[in-house]
Amino acid sequence: MKKVLISILVAFSISYSLTLEEAQEKALNKNLQIKQKYLDYQIAQQRLNQNKQLWYPKVFFNAEYTSFKDTIYTNIPLGLVPFQNLKFKQFDKDFLQVKAGLAYPVFTGFIRPNKIKISKLEVQNKKLLTGEQKQEVLEKVSLAYIDALIADELIKVYKEEEKALQNLKFRAEKFLKQGLITKVDLLQVKVQLQKVRYKEEKAKENAKNARLMLSYLIGEPINDDVKLEPIKNFFIPQKLPVKKLEEEALNKREILKVIKNKAKQSDYAYRIAKGQFLPKVYVQGGYSYTDENPYITPKDNLFIAVGSTLQFQGVKPYYQMLEAKLLKSKSLLKLQDVKRGLKLKLYSLYNQFLSLKTQLTLAKTELKEAFTYYQMAKKQYNSQLISMTDLLIAHSKYFAAKSKEKIVKYQLLKTFFKIKRVVGGLKLEK
Repeated sequence: MKKVLISILVAFSISYSLTLEEAQEKALNKNLQIKQKYLDYQIAQQRLNQNKQLWYPKVFFNAEYTSFKDTIYTNIPLGLVPFQNLKFKQFDKDFLQVKAGLAYPVFTGFIRPNKIKISKLEVQNKKLLTGEQKQEVLEKVSLAYIDALIADELIKVYKEEEKALQNLKFRAEKFLKQGLITKVDLLQVKVQLQKVRYKEEKAKENAKNARLMLSYLIGEPINDDVKLEPIKNFFIPQKLPVKKLEEEALNKREILKVIKNKAKQSDYAYRIAKGQFLPKVYVQGGYSYTDENPYITPKDNLFIAVGSTLQFQGVKPYYQMLEAKLLKSKSLLKLQDVKRGLKLKLYSLYNQFLSLKTQLTLAKTELKEAFTYYQMAKKQYNSQLISMTDLLIAHSKYFAAKSKEKIVKYQLLKTFFKIKRVVGGLKLEK
């Protein structure tokens, strides 16, 4: 029993790890925003199924029972017949009427096929928007994951810096007792130590917030004990073919396809409005029964009828046609605007990508030089060749360079993710 309890405690104490690919997969399966978009797609499918029923005949059944207070008679005027006060029953006081059958709209003024076309495009749009939502969620997951990695890396740097300052504080206290330095030097170390602790606390806050966002996106709690694995299988190319990326974005982005479909839907809406000025032709047949008139036989019968109707209110369809034209013009303008926006975002991110690559090179050089500077400063301070102020300057420059190098590296990765999102595909390259 004791061994079982120990095994359970060990199992709970071991934290599990999470990779970016796993986080993305969980988000695709559990994210509520994606599920809502997929439900919109299913709703559009059901509306399409509804409109497809327009090709089927309508089933009708009418039954009516009527009861009058008095029986209605027809009186024959005097002189028209040789009988006086002649009258006969017009119809029974109580009677039943039943009518059932099928009615089929033969011609609807092209309204029926155009309604179905609009519904088909709406199904496509909802499917495309579901894909857009997936890409948006994948981007958010990737950025939140990287933000958490940045915070975790900075926490490590600050802990390392805190440890170095603790050692420096111990050495300063020793030198102070020996009368080699003043208390001011010791206070400088203590102030610097508090600054580092403040930065570490801020980084912990950022790490928690990034994990909260990640938890929200993937639908699972991501606690502090969950280890986020480094992104190892991701390749950032040295150069980006920006013209090719622009062409790919304009051809691949699903939002552009949605807007194009909206323009087509406006064309079909125009035809529906125009069709209201055309006569509609229908045919119906079925069974009829009535015992309203006692003298008529048979009481029931089969029937078939062909008819035509034309009905519209004022010139309302004309204004509906104008509205459809305006909606199409708006869609085409929106298409141009979204294309321009995509190009603007792509080139802005491209410039940022180039700048960050240069910054990363500079940051690595700065870190290397700052490390050498820091090591030399420590040796010189131990030999009392430089002051505490000089040592702390070297110390700050080294750890600032170390933080900068990590931040720039991850910012470059975030920018590359954003570029892939603009182009329309956020998948890890192995």
